[in-house]
Amino acid sequence: MIAVTRRAWVVALLVSILFWALDAFVEAHYLRLDSFENRALWRVSQHELNMRLVVVAVIFAAAATLSLARGRERRTSTAHREAQRTLATLMSNLPGLCYRCRDDQDRTLEFVSDGCVELTGCQPGDFLDGARTTYAQLIHPEDRERVARSVQEAVAARRPFELNYRIRRADGEERHVWERGRAVVGPQGDVLAIEGFITDVTKQRRAEMALRDYSERLRNLRDIDTGILAARSPRAIAHAAVERIAKLVPCCGASVALFDLESRDLEILAVWAGGETRFQSGSRFPIDASFGDLDRLRSGLPNSIADVAAFPSPKPLLARLCADDLRSISVVPLVASGQLLGSLNLASRVPAAFTAEMLDIAKEVASSLAVAILNWRLHEQLQRKAEELEHRVRERTADLQTFTHSVAHDLRAPLRAIDGFARTLDETSRDRLDEEGRRLLRLVRGKALVLRQLLEDLLTFYRLSHEPVAASDVDLGALAQAEFARIQAAEPTRLLRLEVAPLPRARGDVAMLRLALGNLIANAVKFTRVRAEGVVSVGVEKGADGAPVFTVRDNGVGFAPAAASRLFEAFERLHPADEYEGTGMGLAIVRRVVERHGGRVWADATPEAGATFRFTLAGTGADPRRPRAAEGEA
Repeated sequence: MIAVTRRAWVVALLVSILFWALDAFVEAHYLRLDSFENRALWRVSQHELNMRLVVVAVIFAAAATLSLARGRERRTSTAHREAQRTLATLMSNLPGLCYRCRDDQDRTLEFVSDGCVELTGCQPGDFLDGARTTYAQLIHPEDRERVARSVQEAVAARRPFELNYRIRRADGEERHVWERGRAVVGPQGDVLAIEGFITDVTKQRRAEMALRDYSERLRNLRDIDTGILAARSPRAIAHAAVERIAKLVPCCGASVALFDLESRDLEILAVWAGGETRFQSGSRFPIDASFGDLDRLRSGLPNSIADVAAFPSPKPLLARLCADDLRSISVVPLVASGQLLGSLNLASRVPAAFTAEMLDIAKEVASSLAVAILNWRLHEQLQRKAEELEHRVRERTADLQTFTHSVAHDLRAPLRAIDGFARTLDETSRDRLDEEGRRLLRLVRGKALVLRQLLEDLLTFYRLSHEPVAASDVDLGALAQAEFARIQAAEPTRLLRLEVAPLPRARGDVAMLRLALGNLIANAVKFTRVRAEGVVSVGVEKGADGAPVFTVRDNGVGFAPAAASRLFEAFERLHPADEYEGTGMGLAIVRRVVERHGGRVWADATPEAGATFRFTLAGTGADPRRPRAAEGEA
């Protein structure tokens, strides 16, 4: 049901009453039908009453219709005002301006939001119909043609456009803006206007530019560091830095100086100049005649001169800079590990050219320079020390080898004499010696024999360090059988057995590998003496890298695992000499042979459960052969 206002009902009622009274008055006074009271209230005919009621109904219907239309108009007006207010609020809160402009070269604005004040510095009225200026006049001259062309292309193609460009505010400040807009097309396809939005993106653009500059700075610093690391001398290190410094710090000249604080002078290691310069690499100057404050440089702070020409009586080096028309300089110290090594010097023809940010960049370069120069110095010192130590080691090794060789040869004859005299004494005077004398005589001959074996082992060890390796294909299985037969012949009373698995052919010196394999088998035979049957197994395993690992196992007394690292040292023994004979050189000889062949040797064992010796040989492939076995029984 349509509700009407109270005012409409009152007006309709008053009009109805007025009509009723007027109709009654006409009938009573003009038609003379009856009195006014009767025609109005008491003697109204049914027809007259119906007519009056219809008219009243029409009056009330008209009043209701007018009231409804008025309410609708009022609501429409309120909604329109609210929409305008909402639009104005939204546009005032937008970070930019909304516009409607003509499709002309000046982009004459027909409407612009209040955001134009903050963005352009102009009032909205300044733009409308080009009252004081046009928007096109605010666009940066370098971007104006590009913007106009892009807008016209988008309008012609009836598509939206997005642009980034620069404008100049009314106060002359330059800002970067982003614009999005499109053409308003009429029913006939003609362009009525262009509408869009423009916002300030200066902060974002500056952030992007700062990030791009920072990335470029990092690339240049990495380039400098790469050049410094690739350099092999202080001069090359300095050249690598000064040739690239201009990419980071705007300057017309750069140099690197190396300080000699003892002689109080400096040497120019490298010079780069965008123009003419009187300085050359290798030039030397007294430090006192330069522009450097050593105390300040030692503390890591740069020395900067804003204007060289302002000095009334400059030092000799400053005078040369003035002659080259250089106005400002900055001396950045090269400090590493608390040592002042030199300086990175920057020059410009503009007074006060070097800002704090530029000096920070120069400090980074100077830090890399200082570390590289200090590392080079330390490397040179270490190399000299190493050469001196190597020379001393060679001298001492040569002396030791000469001494060992001489002693071994010189002692052979006395030992043979001692053994010969003891044997003669035993043969000629055995009956005249008591039991103690005969025991002492056996002891003398035994010790002489051990000493002779030790001398032979020392000579063998010496030869293994100097003789070249005559490489050839070697059948390790045949060598193992031959060495086992020789060792078994020396102990005919023992029950011994050799097991040989399929072995690949090795690559190496036959004589050296025979010696190593013989020592390993002899070691296994010796420490199986407590077993009823001594078993020695020669086999092969696959290493982690796929290369063959040769093994020699026994069922002897074994040893503690913690002692495995000491086995291959010269004169090292894990068992008492009175229990197991030997000179302590056998396994040291094995290690020397294996190392001469580019391999390694190691062992593992468990006490009373046997031992396993493993070794590798460089250049050996897999070529398994048929198993062999040799048995001996006393």
